[in-house]
Amino acid sequence: MCPLIVDKTIKRRELIEAAFGVFAHKGFQGASMREISARAGVGKGTIYEYFKNKEDLFYACFDYFNEQVLSKTVEVLKDCASATDKLLKLMRYELEMACRYMDIYSLSFEMWTLAKNGAASELFNAKLKTCYEDYRATLEAILAEGLANGEFRADTDIPAIAALLTGAVDGLLLQLLFERSLDVASHMDSFLDVLIRGLKSD
Repeated sequence: MCPLIVDKTIKRRELIEAAFGVFAHKGFQGASMREISARAGVGKGTIYEYFKNKEDLFYACFDYFNEQVLSKTVEVLKDCASATDKLLKLMRYELEMACRYMDIYSLSFEMWTLAKNGAASELFNAKLKTCYEDYRATLEAILAEGLANGEFRADTDIPAIAALLTGAVDGLLLQLLFERSLDVASHMDSFLDVLIRGLKSD
């Protein structure tokens, strides 16, 4: 009988997806490697062939989630006819995705608390910094496009607007953590309506 050949890339992704579900349901501290291995349908030792520990696996989940969001962002924006459309769609999409995976978003706060000192904190901070930089860069590219084609005012401060838009999403999500009935989609639409009218060139 031929030995079973395991595609390590696929197996790693399957472990991450299994862990993603457990972390979302139980939180970082509440999740166990035993539960994750059971969800993945493998022995606990198999996980340690791919990840050093639970923390390492969590960071892999964090990276995986951001990669999935980024890849889908390209799809969301590809048919937009203007920079205005891109800006509106991107902001609404990011908020929608964060709300859909609110448990994962809340995990960030748990990890901040657990890893506020030492190397773990530095690693998590570096990952979050990269995440924010990538998102702001996407926003800045859209704003620059609108500036170049005359959609937006010539005095538009691109870095400032990109940073404030990023903060708008985070601010709504933070409030949503404590007030689940908050209509964040409606609030975002109202905010974007005012913003776009202010950005538009005469």
